Amino acid sequence: MANLNLNKIVQELSQWSDLKHLKKEAQKLSQEIANFDIHSHLSPNARQKIKRLEKRYNELMKSIAQAQKQFDRDFNRTLRYLTKTKSEVEKNLKTVKSATQQHRERLEKKAKNMADQLWTTSKSTTKKKTKRKKKVTTKKRPTAQKKKSKAKKSTTKKSTRKKRSS
Repeated sequence: MANLNLNKIVQELSQWSDLKHLKKEAQKLSQEIANFDIHSHLSPNARQKIKRLEKRYNELMKSIAQAQKQFDRDFNRTLRYLTKTKSEVEKNLKTVKSATQQHRERLEKKAKNMADQLWTTSKSTTKKKTKRKKKVTTKKRPTAQKKKSKAKKSTTKKSTRKKRSS
C-alpha cells in the first residue's frame, strides 16, 4: 500500500516538472512570436494587402466606436425619459390614491350616517295610520232605492309610545 502511494506521488511530481518545462517553452515561443517581424518575410504585394486590411480594420473600428457612442447616447436619453416619466406617474398615482382614499372615507362616513339615521328613525318613530275623512257629498239619492244598512266596524284605539331619550 505504501509503495502504491509513493509511486503515485512520484508520477504526479514528474508530471508537475513536465508542466513547468512546458510553461517555459510556451513563454519562449510567445517571446519569439512577439519579436518576429512578419513584414520582413513578406513579398511587396502581400505587404500592400496587409496595409489595405489594416486600413479597412481601422475604418471598421471607427464606425463601430461611432455606432457604440450613438447607441449609448440614445440609451441614456431613453433612460432619462423613462425615469422622468416613472417619477411623474408615481406622483400622479400618489395623488389619485389619496383622492380615492378621501372619497372612500367620505362615502363610508355618509353611508354610516345614513345607516344611523335609518336605524334611529325606525326605532324612535312609529308609523301613524290616519284615517282620511270621507268627503260628504251633497248629492241626493234617488228615493226609489232603499238604503242598505251596514254594520258598524269596530275601531281600535291608537296608543302612542313614549320616545326614548338617546
